[in-house]
Amino acid sequence: MSKRYSLSGARISGKHTSLIPLAYEVATELLRSEEVDKISPGIITTSVKNLGGNLRIKIVPERSNILLRVRDNGALQEVRVFGDSEHVRQMLAMFAQQNDTVELYE
Repeated sequence: MSKRYSLSGARISGKHTSLIPLAYEVATELLRSEEVDKISPGIITTSVKNLGGNLRIKIVPERSNILLRVRDNGALQEVRVFGDSEHVRQMLAMFAQQNDTVELYE
């Protein structure tokens, strides 16, 4: 049986609580910070071209949040992060450095 990746709690919002593995790792790391107010996972799309095992996170600044487009082995999920955007970017940069298989781009 495969592991389920899901988050719940006061700082998780939206109707979707399931996450793809990379989005789960990123969200769990970001939730450790008091600078992150909430995280809102989006739907999972599985018809994305497989990137050969490459894990990617694209950062898209929006008006009141940061949109993360997370790709993990043929799946795509958008995750919105609300909080201090500069702090979130720094945390993502550290996450990518610690996980050398993750590509981070804007």
